[in-house]
Amino acid sequence: MRYVVVAVLGMIWPGAALAQPVVSLSSKAESGWTSNASESVGGAPDFYLRHSHDLSVTTLTGPLALRGSLQVEQQVFRLHQGENDLSLAGGVEAGLALTDGLSLRLGYAQTREWNGDMVDLGPLVVSLETPVVEHEILGEIAVEDAGRRVVLGVDVSRRQPGPTTFAGLPLPPLRLEAEMLQVRARADGEWVVTPEMAGLTRLHWTTTRISEDDRTAFGREPAGLAELAAGLRLRQGALATEAWIGVDLVWPEAAPHLLHRLPFFEASAELAASDRLMLEARGFAGVELADPVDGVASRVLEAELGGRLALAERASLTMGLAWRREQGLYDESSTSTRRSLRAGITMPLAAGLEAGLTASHAEIAEPGGAYRVSTIGLTLNGKV
Repeated sequence: MRYVVVAVLGMIWPGAALAQPVVSLSSKAESGWTSNASESVGGAPDFYLRHSHDLSVTTLTGPLALRGSLQVEQQVFRLHQGENDLSLAGGVEAGLALTDGLSLRLGYAQTREWNGDMVDLGPLVVSLETPVVEHEILGEIAVEDAGRRVVLGVDVSRRQPGPTTFAGLPLPPLRLEAEMLQVRARADGEWVVTPEMAGLTRLHWTTTRISEDDRTAFGREPAGLAELAAGLRLRQGALATEAWIGVDLVWPEAAPHLLHRLPFFEASAELAASDRLMLEARGFAGVELADPVDGVASRVLEAELGGRLALAERASLTMGLAWRREQGLYDESSTSTRRSLRAGITMPLAAGLEAGLTASHAEIAEPGGAYRVSTIGLTLNGKV
């Protein structure tokens, strides 16, 4: 059992009087049953409790905006305690208006995870626990003028898995995952065409870095990605859409001549079909570099369809379908597919507090085999 105690002492900017900070806290708790606690082939059913909490503090002083945030997430099981997970994340972000139409944004966040897994070895079930630290840094500058906006930015993330411990086995802690550094440079543009329409452009360059030792030990290879796309954002009556189309260029760092040229696509839409019914859809075709199935780079296809129906003045029903397929670009035999559906009903209990019943079913096919996961749970959401 772990206890996490967090003290938020505040944020100070020398020489300036800060405005009254705005504090926001949201929490979610879910308790229920799952048919597959380990989400793996041969996984057994169990009862679970999941809860998450998000605290943010925002303050303004002249051209400066500061925001601090803290998130805590935990999942515990009644029987399969080796599958328990805990995540703690904190970050700070600053935005500064340099001149009229010119602004700067900087941020840093750190996430610490303790991930549990249970491995069935036949006569013996071994519990594994892996600590992970992830650092994220962002910096961007934005220029706005007469309905046009250009954002230049850099995002850096570093994932550092720690040594995994093996409960019940006479083995020393051992790292089972590669460390990975990812850097993304981006240029995004937007210009207003009409009050209902805006044009969009995107140029992103992403690279991953993995040490020579980890390449050999874990079968990971660094790769690069260049993405060029254009799009439109449209709001007309009850319909809101955003669509991108472009090209992805991806290559392994050690073999740049093995270049892949792939179409890029991303679109989302929301439609208020009536006063009571809201529909939404999303599609995506892109490349995965952070955790590809073949260890280098993967092609990812995604599709989602959902809706929300107001059953009465206070209750609402949500439903959704999702499909995802990932295939290795340099080992096409490595594939992963996930099909899922979900449904839920929510009802407000008081201002900022609602309860619900949710159910989901997913079918997953991975290199290690195929399995199913079904869940049903009661939820309680609150926000102040």
